[in-house]
Amino acid sequence: MKISEYKLVLTAALALTMVTGVAVADNVAFTPLNDLSAVASAELPAKAADLVVHASAKNLRQTTIGVVKAAVGLNPSAAPAIVGSIAHASPNMAATASATAVAMVPDQVLAIARAAAAASPAQAGAIVEA
Repeated sequence: MKISEYKLVLTAALALTMVTGVAVADNVAFTPLNDLSAVASAELPAKAADLVVHASAKNLRQTTIGVVKAAVGLNPSAAPAIVGSIAHASPNMAATASATAVAMVPDQVLAIARAAAAASPAQAGAIVEA
């Protein structure tokens, strides 16, 4: 009887560990800062766009916001290039990227809007409204 009780407890503990491990793995937040800080400044806009393009449809908006915040935080003067690159690669995220960047560097609002609208002309209205 003792052996079967130990097996039952061990099985329950193993199952609980597996379920907890899956739940923790699903809740890990995407942090683009590590990926972006590893590239040269000249490659920052392209890498930011690449991260947005490869994001899942479910997390696309949040990923775009996170990528823009990280990239502009690393190089604020590159904000127009970062937004333009993202807008070119993922036109549906142009307004989100531009609004996020403008919130961080409001003195570059015209350059950011121009870069986003030039890269994604079909989204120009949404970019201006954002």
